Parts: sequence; structure tokens; C-alpha cells
Amino acid sequence: WFTLNEPWCSAFLGYGSGVHAPGVRDAQQAAAAAHNLMLAHGLAADALRRPGRQIGIVLNPAPVRPVSDDPDDIAAARLVDGMTDHVHGRSDAVGAESPPLVRAFAELHDRSVAGMSPAARGRFAEDLAQYLFSNYIEAFHRVRGGPDDLDTAAHMRRYSIGVLPSLDFGEPANGFEVDARLVGGEPLRRMRLITADVIAGVNAAFSLGKDLAKGETTSAAIVLMRLRGWTPEQ
Repeated sequence: WFTLNEPWCSAFLGYGSGVHAPGVRDAQQAAAAAHNLMLAHGLAADALRRPGRQIGIVLNPAPVRPVSDDPDDIAAARLVDGMTDHVHGRSDAVGAESPPLVRAFAELHDRSVAGMSPAARGRFAEDLAQYLFSNYIEAFHRVRGGPDDLDTAAHMRRYSIGVLPSLDFGEPANGFEVDARLVGGEPLRRMRLITADVIAGVNAAFSLGKDLAKGETTSAAIVLMRLRGWTPEQ
């Protein structure tokens, strides 16, 4: 039994590049679609599970190739390739020849998901993927001099700060798991996002001096200063 066929295509070709239906081109919607697909996989796998029945998901991993022969590009491609493959279940992709950071990430990932149910593991995988993807989006805006508006900055930092994967960690660490029906409900979803927004906002305020010193352009506080002409004190 397979729950989904190539959810990456549904999420990132349907909502990212827009070449598949419904033809949306929005990075945040693509990440949200991927999250919901993995949550649906976890719930469906739990519902289908019977003694002797094999249940899986059809994935389409692909190698990540560097954009040039520059050593930094090659190292970045190897890092992303190893991380992505491992998160999607290809533990054979990480071996003794893998870069140290990839091996450390794989070990941390395995220890983090130990004891999680399939539904919780799927939720964590998508929260982690959204975290990594949001850091990529944040780096893109950083090169461009920062986001164009406060909403973009706040929405981006909500995920790139890593609060949602941390909340996922907290469940097995404290010996409980939130019921999947609650996770998919609007009240708990809003509570999780508010938690992320509060932490991101406090972090932006307390890190303002450090961020200004290093030339940061993506935090909400710095975006406010740029858009409204505020001083650090304001």
C-alpha cells in the first residue's frame, strides 16, 4: 500500500514553480503543501496499518548538482544532497565518506525521531524541511538587501528560527505525543505559530545590536528600521 505518489511534485511543482496544477508560484505555500502532505501520509499510514501489510510512500529523490566547480558550490551540493536524502528515508545515502556535518546531521536526526509514531515522524520531517527551506529563502533575501515588507520578514522568520521542530522535539523528550487530530486542528496550529512569532520577535529585539554590527538585513526589527526610518532605540 502506498499513501501518496511523489508528494514533492504535488507540493513544489504545484505550489512552487507552478508547472503542475493548481499552478501557484509561492514558496511559503509550497512548504505548507509539503507539510500537509506528510501529515496526511502519517495519518493514512496509521489508518492502513494491519498485521502483515506493507505500507509506504512513493518518493522521487534526485541528486543535487553544484552550479559550478567552485569548492564551496561542490560542498554545498553534497551537504544538501545528503541532508535531503536522509530526511526522506534513505539512510544509505549517509556513509563514512559523507562530510562530517552530514554524518552529524544524520545522527542527530535519527536520535530525534527515535520513538516517534509515523504521524509524528512525518510532521517533524516536514517542520524540519520547512525550517531548512526557510533558511534558504532568508539567505536569498539577505543577498537582495532584505525583505520588501514586514509581513514577509515575519512570515519567513516564523519558520527559519526553528521553533516548530523544537516543539516536535519536546513531545518525545517529555514522554508524550499530541494527538494527530489536535495537531491538524486550527486552535493548536495557531498556538504553535503564535509561539514561533513571539520567540522570533523577542529574538529580533534582543539581537538588534549584534545584527546591526554584522550587517544583518532580514530580521523584523531591521526591516522596520529600513522601511520606517526608525533608530535602534525606536
